[in-house]
Amino acid sequence: MGCFDSVFHACPWCGMRIESQSKTGECMLAIYDVNTAPKDVMWGLTDPQDCEECGEQYFFDFEICPTCNGKGSWNLRIEREYSPR
Repeated sequence: MGCFDSVFHACPWCGMRIESQSKTGECMLAIYDVNTAPKDVMWGLTDPQDCEECGEQYFFDFEICPTCNGKGSWNLRIEREYSPR
């Protein structure tokens, strides 16, 4: 069985608490909140996310925070449509 880290976040449409698994970073079975997870863990959340409660699908789009001087903070946008960069 592979190791992963868990990141909890709320569905942007219905608010249900969702656990997403990331296989980037240290993968030590750590549990994070979306607002406090390390950036290397967050990079693992590039796949579409599905809410089992309301059925909506959404995507995380991470950008390095321009005012954080490279300290690893992120702006988080949740989009309904996937737009690869």
